[in-house]
Amino acid sequence: MVPMELMPIKPLDHYDDVYDFLKPGWVPPPQGLIGRVSRWFKT
Repeated sequence: MVPMELMPIKPLDHYDDVYDFLKPGWVPPPQGLIGRVSRWFKT
């Protein structure tokens, strides 16, 4: 076992933006057929 003094743990500033919903201020996309079609053209 390793003493905690040798392994300081600090919280992350923010998550990696691997997923859009983890970004601060993320708003879910509109639902429905038009929302799905617009997401296809957005990527």
